[in-house]
Parts: sequence; C-alpha cells; structure tokens
Amino acid sequence: MTEADPGDSALARWSLPSNRVRNVVCIGDSVTYDRAMLKTGISRNWVEQLATALDDVTGARPGDGFRGMWRDEWKQRGEWTQVTAKDAFDVAPFRQGYFSSGQIADDVVWTKPASMTAAAFDLYWFQMPGIGDWQYRVDDDQWRNVGAPAGTGENKLHRLFVRQHVRSRVEIRGHDGNNPCVASIVGISPYSMSSQASAGTLVHNLGHAHQMLAAFCRPSAGDPLALLDDIRPDLVTVLFTNDVRLHDPERFGKTLQRLIERVASYADVLLISPYEQRPSRSVSDAVTTSGSDVVTSPSALFLASDSRAGIRGTNIRDGSRIASVRSRQVATMTAAATGSCATGALTIEGPRDSTTQAEYRAETRHVAAGMGCALIDLYEAWAQTAGTGWDACYAAGLMDDGLHPTQLGHDDIASRVHGVLGLPSA
Repeated sequence: MTEADPGDSALARWSLPSNRVRNVVCIGDSVTYDRAMLKTGISRNWVEQLATALDDVTGARPGDGFRGMWRDEWKQRGEWTQVTAKDAFDVAPFRQGYFSSGQIADDVVWTKPASMTAAAFDLYWFQMPGIGDWQYRVDDDQWRNVGAPAGTGENKLHRLFVRQHVRSRVEIRGHDGNNPCVASIVGISPYSMSSQASAGTLVHNLGHAHQMLAAFCRPSAGDPLALLDDIRPDLVTVLFTNDVRLHDPERFGKTLQRLIERVASYADVLLISPYEQRPSRSVSDAVTTSGSDVVTSPSALFLASDSRAGIRGTNIRDGSRIASVRSRQVATMTAAATGSCATGALTIEGPRDSTTQAEYRAETRHVAAGMGCALIDLYEAWAQTAGTGWDACYAAGLMDDGLHPTQLGHDDIASRVHGVLGLPSA
C-alpha cells in the first residue's frame, strides 16, 4: 500500500468542509524537523511545504504552531532540570519539560525567528509541587506574574494566553517579583494575529532529531501525550525512522496503536513508513597502510552518516570505527591499521539492516489496516519511481546521506502527503 485514496474513510473527517481553524500535528524525528538540515541544503522540509499548501487552500495560517524546548530558538540560563518519567508532571513532548532551581532567578528565553509574526502567544508550562508564581515578559516590557494555580495535586499541562506583540523575544524567570521561585516551561505557540482567528490551519511540527516513537509515547508517571489533548488536532501524521534501532517491531506496532487510540476521538491519522536507510555494505578495494589511521576505497562512498560506524576487514583492528569522513573515498579510523594492503576487504556496519526495516514497515501497514488509518509507504513509492533500496534512491538524488532525504526527497514526500490529503501539488 503506497497511498490512501483522499476519499477513503480513513480521512473522512479531514475531508469535511470546515468554517473554523483546523490543527495538524506532525510527529516524528529529524525527517520531520531538524534545524541542522538547513546546513545541508534543505530550505523547505516536507512539513513546511504542507503548511504552505494548506495556506493556499484554507487561507493564511493563524500562527506557526507549538515550538518545543528542543528547538534552538530556546536558550536557558541558570539551573534548569529536565523532568523524568517518574514525575507526575512529565507532560511535555519527548520529555522536554524543565523547571528552575528556585534558588536564583534562573531564566529561559525564546527568540522569535525573523520571518515569523507573533502578535500573541500561548506559554505552555506544568504544575508541580513547590512551583511559585513565576514571571514572564515580552521584549523589554515589565515582568508579569503567571498566576500559578494553588495546590500540588493537579499535574496536567497548563497554557497561558498572552495577547501582546513580540518584536524579538519572550523571557520567563524563576522569580515572583520579590524572591526566587520555581518556574516551569514546556514551550510556546505564537499566533500571527491578536484576535481569535476564524479560518486557516495551524501546523504543529513535533519532529525532534534523534528521537523515537518510543520516547514520544514513553511509559511515565505523567501524561506524555497531554499536548495532543490540548491541541485536539484534526489530523495527526506519524513518521519515525529511529525506532528500528530497538529491533522490536512488535513493540513499535503496539506503541503506534496506543497513540492512534489516544487521538481517535478527534483526529484522523496518516501514517508514513520511511524509505530504506543505508544498511551494512562491503567492498574489496580498501587501501590501508601499516600504522596509519587512514583507509581509502574508490567504491566505499563514505558519507557523513558513516561517522562512528563500526568497521571490520583486512588490517582493521577489532572494535574499530570510522572516526571521520574526509571524502567519499577517504575516511579515518579510530585505530591505526595493523598492516598494508592495496585491495583489502572492508565492511562498514549499518545499524539498520534491511530485514528489520522491512519488519517495521510491515508492522506499520498492519496497524494502519487494523486501525483504519491512511498510509504512505515511502519505500514502496520510491521503489516504483527510483528503484529498490537505498543505493537506488541515493543515485536518484532522493537521499542526502545514509539516513536523511535531500531537498528533492522532501519535495517528493510533500507531494505524496498533499495527494493523500487532497491538496494541490506545488
């Protein structure tokens, strides 16, 4: 199954006309959001393209969605502690909730991206034992108290709406105006207008590099999915590539099912199975020199994602890894070669073997069919257009390295998502 029919019952609610603001939540890892991708030629990832396509159909977006603490828009100063899964107030996506020391006026600053308009915003925080009536301010305006609710029994996510234009930044501090106190923070959601919008679509990018569905839906004393119930999205997309490292596709399927069940009363769900990521490979033209940590191969095609990969072969010390990639033909090793050879064997290990990846995709298809979700299988889709497997997709220009898509790859993902949702392609 590669693409769901836009008229499919899986997206029946999404296809209905709406006279209100709608919300889309995109959950995933670095393929969904990674600031570092901007350094590798990715100017508009597939989620931003989805937001733009929705602007064209439903009108100008009323805001830019939730901005989690993992984004580099946030800077912490002082002592902030990350919540643990043992805390009843573990209510932030990917456990990215923080609280201050209460001993000094610790502060955290959100800096608005230059391209964004923020005429108002929601501050997200959590109640916890000992929290104080902490303060926030916009730009250089006066400090204002949040008015923390009394009591310690209620540990859900809280949201404070602030109708104030942001020129540059929003700052919160662990201080009540008289003394230091404990403050907490989960994120911010900026709006492009100060009054309540009546149309348009808010796209919330909940993609976090290096993360997994297992972390998003983690076992916890708190409620890791609290933000979803607060936003109550009309549509949820789910695209993870990293869970395959756990080598437990059945657990992945059960976790995916729990997430779908949580949002089933208010959201349609679109599941996206990833393309194949680079598996282990072997070459027979490796050049090593005794005592040198450099290995050369005309055919190895070393890429940045090979850094720290395990290696083995002729004259390669046990336990060696790639320390750095100098070029597509040259890499350095963590240990010097034990001998010299002009045509040695070399295996570069990939942590995501093709068989396990296929099992995860099969589990996703099984869950989609059983739960009535829309599905895009990028492996099947790209196999039809570029050829089967990572090598074919890299040759077709869809892959940037062993793990991530190029701009062309993001464009392709966006086009397929648009097609399933009944949106015009760019």
